[in-house]
Amino acid sequence: GAEQLDQREKVRSVGHFLSLEMPIAPALALSLSGRYDRYHFAVKDHLALDGDDSGTRNMSQFSPLLGLSYHPHTQFMLYANFATAFQTPTTTELSNRADGRGGFNPDLDPEKIRSVELGTRLHHPHWPLDVELSLYQLDIRDMLLPFQVDDPLSEEIYFRNAGKTQNRGLELALSASPAARLEAHLAYTYSHFRFVDYVLNNAQLKNNEVPGQPPHHLFGELRYYARKNIYTSLELEWVSDYFANDFNGPRPGSEGARSDFVNDASFRADLRLGWRPGPWQFFAGIDNLLDTTYNGSIVPNAFGNRFFEPAAGRTAYAGIEWDLVWHH
Repeated sequence: GAEQLDQREKVRSVGHFLSLEMPIAPALALSLSGRYDRYHFAVKDHLALDGDDSGTRNMSQFSPLLGLSYHPHTQFMLYANFATAFQTPTTTELSNRADGRGGFNPDLDPEKIRSVELGTRLHHPHWPLDVELSLYQLDIRDMLLPFQVDDPLSEEIYFRNAGKTQNRGLELALSASPAARLEAHLAYTYSHFRFVDYVLNNAQLKNNEVPGQPPHHLFGELRYYARKNIYTSLELEWVSDYFANDFNGPRPGSEGARSDFVNDASFRADLRLGWRPGPWQFFAGIDNLLDTTYNGSIVPNAFGNRFFEPAAGRTAYAGIEWDLVWHH
């Protein structure tokens, strides 16, 4: 096809960081930190079919953090953090412009985030058992979201900002050894990601779910050591259904079933065998053991409802790993 872009892009960033951690009471510690980041984006347009789109963009922010941690016991901790952060668009996100022009998108802004997190960590040496639990809330201004334009000949992905978004969630991780040769791991994530103020095509999408984010994700693994250097592991993963576009259904004024815009829940199982007699390891396994039909990923806000990317069926693999150690 015709050449669409010919430009030289440069990015220069400077970051200053200061951190302080100090005890303020028995078993209680205070953490203070701050970071100032400044990014300078410069682009030189060498194509200039519709004018010279050369230019620069500067993005900067100071991001503080305040944290408290409480250690009543060496094997138990509680913590709380408040922080701000920001994430700039990449040069790919800035240069992929839906209007077809070169240079950097002047309307694409960095994400600005305020976060609160509460959590605990526990280690029980006699079971043994490790537990990690965290609760968090992220208030995000100008979240970066991908989308495609209404062009059947284009599969290009562009980006836009999403006004205000609130992400609330819970993360839980458990690790245990219920028997001498058995290990068990469990991880659960709950995600409640919603638009707070987001107008798209003259439609207010407040309270819609952020696409591509499953509300529930559960992962478990059982690993059994037949001998010290021979193991078998079974991994199980369940992902709940989630929306594939910002509208959580058909666009206003268009027709279509809401279910056509939902990625269905899925369950998969993987089996792996391993043997490590020394510095090398032989392994083999079967992914998607039950040959489940599901989508491994989606393209959010894809044109023509082409959101879904099917995953592979039952797949067998084998390999050898060798750990090299160099002595000087």
